[in-house]
Amino acid sequence: MGAFPRPWRALAVPALCLAACTVNVEGAPCTVPGTTVDCPDKQACGNDLRCSTRALDCKTTGTMCAPSGWQCNTSTEVTERCDGGDPVCGVKVTDDCGARHMVCKVPPGSGACECPDPSSVPTTVTADPGGSPDPSKPPYPRGQASPRECSFGRLADAIAALSPTVPGTVEIAGAAGAPVVFGSATGESWPLTIPANVTVRAALAPAGPTIVRAGPDPGAAGTLLRVSGTLDGVRVEGRGATGTGVELVCGAAGVPALLDVAVDGGATLDASGVVTAGLRAGISVTGTCGGLVQRALVTAISGPGLAVEASAGAGAVQVLGGTFADSEVGIWLRGGTTSVGPDASGATTVYRNAWMGIAIGGGPDPAAPAVTIPGATIDRATVNANKGTGVVVARLVEAGSFVNLLDCSVSENGKLPRVLTRPTGTPAHPVGGVLLALASSGTFPDFTGNTLWANGGDQLVIDSGASWSIGPTPSDGCSALSNAFACVTNGYALALVGGGSVTSAPYNVWPGPDASGTPWNGFLGPGVTQPPGPSCNGNISATPKPPCPPP
Repeated sequence: MGAFPRPWRALAVPALCLAACTVNVEGAPCTVPGTTVDCPDKQACGNDLRCSTRALDCKTTGTMCAPSGWQCNTSTEVTERCDGGDPVCGVKVTDDCGARHMVCKVPPGSGACECPDPSSVPTTVTADPGGSPDPSKPPYPRGQASPRECSFGRLADAIAALSPTVPGTVEIAGAAGAPVVFGSATGESWPLTIPANVTVRAALAPAGPTIVRAGPDPGAAGTLLRVSGTLDGVRVEGRGATGTGVELVCGAAGVPALLDVAVDGGATLDASGVVTAGLRAGISVTGTCGGLVQRALVTAISGPGLAVEASAGAGAVQVLGGTFADSEVGIWLRGGTTSVGPDASGATTVYRNAWMGIAIGGGPDPAAPAVTIPGATIDRATVNANKGTGVVVARLVEAGSFVNLLDCSVSENGKLPRVLTRPTGTPAHPVGGVLLALASSGTFPDFTGNTLWANGGDQLVIDSGASWSIGPTPSDGCSALSNAFACVTNGYALALVGGGSVTSAPYNVWPGPDASGTPWNGFLGPGVTQPPGPSCNGNISATPKPPCPPP
């Protein structure tokens, strides 16, 4: 065939170009999302203000939305908003508030799901570290236990939600099997204050232990918890804090109380056996209202595990059961009226402290100021294995003070260099058991039923210029009121220095005679009149001797 005529050839080339060279260009700027007026054919304006076929698809299917806040439907309790996570089409997000036990609030509410308002002033609220951390932001926690996000994520916010004048409770909750920790990690500030009429109660199983943990927080140099109400079942950890773990102070009403509270001060022992760093006091009681400390566990404190420094005329401080151990001093009573005794779970135990077990008064330092103790009774306590002297009573304003020591077991104390010494022999003897440094015997009206045994050095030393009688009255005779002295290896059972005398020590149980044939009164030191009165050795009605520990 011949060539096409020239007109046909001229028409064919433009048609081929149109078929092969069409380009669908996207990304042209536009001004109104969801419209097509600024865009090429088959494109629409997206939320990113660019033309695209995808924007047209979203517009056509009705899935395009403009980013916005929550919009609430109060009849269905469902709220909806457009999320900007998809920059072209947006993403419609719905939240069924009713299914989450929440409500949907139209403006001036947030339009989002919120925790329901309580019907009245709440008397019980929930704190949970997994709850909402900020009560000023949605979902605006009100302290409900469920859903979890309606719980207060900060313990301080839960306490603040209760009325200080109406009794209320903070119930703590947490994840099963895991520690429930409040503190620096949850944004607590110190001191964390529990007002009068407020009880803070630890989480129940299956949640793990409830812990208030300071951490290495510069703001934790003072008191961590200041309690005028009740703290129940909570563990307090210093973790680098250097102040007081828990301070009991007077509130508007009532008596502050600690129930099953543990305090770990984080202190350590240096090479010489001195406690360093950590909290300087585990539990402190001040003011005039007294307090209750029941079944406490206080350890690793660089000062006293329990310090009572209540004001003159203050209400009584009760210490019932519990353990005070591995600190500088177990218990130090420097003011107020205190009774230390057992509860149903057992005796109060004071052991393995680096210096004194129990100190009553201003302390053994002659330069320390004397204090007034209107009344101090230590009843059925176990004072064991403290590195210094077990019980020290010294530096009292004795005209206004009295002390009783009843049915206590004081053993194996004073076997390291920090024990106190008195010149009861040559050289001076360590006083491992009990030291009474008092001018007047009337300050100590009752010393009965105690067992002093296996302490380093002397078991009981009275540093006094007065005349003393130690033991039951003749009318009581050999009985549970008899004191038992036993296991004396390198000192005296009873000695007196300071110019006074023990004119009578009747109806007690003494260490001898032992296997070497030493008579029982051979264990009596200077100042003790010989013989001191009838012995109850072998009398089954008297306080029995304990078995001596192996050497």
